Amino acid sequence: MHAGVWSDNSHHNRTYGVANPGYVPAAAAVGPAMFAPPAAGSPGPSAPPASMFDSMPGYEGTLAGGGGGFLPPPMPAYPVPQPEPGPEQPHWNIPSISEDTAREAFVLFASSKCCYSSAPAKDGVITGMEAFNTYRYRLETFTESRLTEWSHEPYNVVATVTDKDRPSVPRVVENNSFWTNNIDNYVVEQSSGLQVDNLSKVSGKELFRDSQYMVYPVVGFPDPAVVQAAQRLVNEHQGKYSQTSRILQQRQTIELIPVTKVTYSWKGNSHIYFVYGNEFKVSADNYPATCCCSVM
Repeated sequence: MHAGVWSDNSHHNRTYGVANPGYVPAAAAVGPAMFAPPAAGSPGPSAPPASMFDSMPGYEGTLAGGGGGFLPPPMPAYPVPQPEPGPEQPHWNIPSISEDTAREAFVLFASSKCCYSSAPAKDGVITGMEAFNTYRYRLETFTESRLTEWSHEPYNVVATVTDKDRPSVPRVVENNSFWTNNIDNYVVEQSSGLQVDNLSKVSGKELFRDSQYMVYPVVGFPDPAVVQAAQRLVNEHQGKYSQTSRILQQRQTIELIPVTKVTYSWKGNSHIYFVYGNEFKVSADNYPATCCCSVM
């Protein structure tokens, strides 16, 4: 034995420390080294219960596994502007269309129909024109709403946990914002005989426009039906959309839609048609010269 080097062969077969229960020395094992199954009673990998995410301040209605709800966005940090009275109302009328305009619109209408003869439109004699101009009130409410729901991510901690056994655990609350322009129209009934649905396809002369954070209902309009419709729709929009969203802007308009009932004579019989809208659309349900035609 050399100086400075110490050896004690009596300790060669000793073991030190605590043996790893998952490891079997190669010399003592029948087969190759391997991981043994965990001992009975050993706690396996676990995930936090999904219920711990069911309640979070400000998100009480958001449930794990879906079932989120619409929540109003937070109010802006700056003061919200107050609605102001609308501008002074202008003169609420437009002149009726001329006889030439009514005839030209009728001829264009007949020529656009493959099974209509143009003779009544060209040769018919206009015997009367009556204006039934009507109003359309429109309210638009632009809103922002947010849908809150949980975003899920599989709980993955140990490779031995299979996909089948791996629980899905909520990870974070997601906010999805939606912007919507909510529109309602009201058209004053008119007694001309023209179906109101036809007026949805045309425009009118805009008489009034008011855009604000939140508008006041129209006042002082000569047609009380428009005033009542404005009051009703403004109250409905502001009450309805402020519950689940935040109102960003409102706009109300009034259009005067021209409607003219034209009476004409052709081959000794009296007939009528309507000219309506800025586009001079024509409605003639009982056109007197049609034929049966088919497309081959």
